Amino acid sequence: PSRTQHAARLRAGLPSRGQGETSVSSGSDFATAAAAGAAAAALGLLVGLASGPEMASAVPRPLPDFLLKRPEYLQGVDAANAAWRPGEVDFVTRSRIEALQFPKMQKELQREEEKLRSVPTKAQRVQRAQDNMRRLAETMEIPA
Repeated sequence: PSRTQHAARLRAGLPSRGQGETSVSSGSDFATAAAAGAAAAALGLLVGLASGPEMASAVPRPLPDFLLKRPEYLQGVDAANAAWRPGEVDFVTRSRIEALQFPKMQKELQREEEKLRSVPTKAQRVQRAQDNMRRLAETMEIPA
């Protein structure tokens, strides 16, 4: 070791090392550092697996498809995804416009359900087809 290292060790109250001891203890220092690194990696892996991907995600969550109440971060002119020019529509305004169409859609849905209820069942369709085949068989003569 150099003189400054030797003097620093003496000031710290550590015994001075000889040349032969240096290689042995530096090997144990390396082993200790490697063990500490492996322990830190294992601990990091356990924490990462326990926390789950949602908590550790650096990507912000996307906006919901439908929202009637304007969130806090969409207040003001400088808010991200906020409509602040005339003619622009943000997702909250679009959601409100869609919500105004709900009564009309409910009526359309009721009409569609009525149509589906009035459709004959499979058994009724098969019976009607068999009746048509019997009538055709009675009126037509099939040469043998």
